[in-house]
Amino acid sequence: MIEEYNIASGDVSSLRKIEVERLDLTGFEGQKSTIADVKQIEVPSSYNKRGKQWCLKVLGQPVIVGNKSIVPSELFNLREEEDGSVAGWHPNSNLQKFLERTDACHPEQLPGSPIMLRVRKKNDQQFLGFVIA
Repeated sequence: MIEEYNIASGDVSSLRKIEVERLDLTGFEGQKSTIADVKQIEVPSSYNKRGKQWCLKVLGQPVIVGNKSIVPSELFNLREEEDGSVAGWHPNSNLQKFLERTDACHPEQLPGSPIMLRVRKKNDQQFLGFVIA
C-alpha cells in the first residue's frame, strides 16, 4: 500500500541562512538561585539494551536573558533494575554529591534548596546548570 502525503511546496530560491542569536550566560556564573522542581524522566541512551535511561531532572528557577527565559537544569542518571524499572542512585554518584551539597537526604527534598549556578560550554554553545560538588 502506498501512503499519500500532502506536502506543501514553496519557492526554494527564497530560503536564506539565518544567524541564531547566541545568549551570553557568563554573567550568571556563581549566582545563587533555588531549585524549582525535580522530575524523573526517561531519555534516549545507547549505553543499555533498552535504548533509554532513567534520569532525575533538577530544574532551577528561570532566569531572564534579554527577552528569553532560561531554566537552569541538570540531569542525573538513575540506576535501573533488570526489568528497566527505577532502582535509585549509587552512593558515589553525582546525584549523591549534589544531595550532600544541598543538605538533602532524598531528591524529593531538593525543591526550595539553594544552589549556585554554573555555565557549561559544549560545541560553541552555553548551558546553564548548577555546581554539583
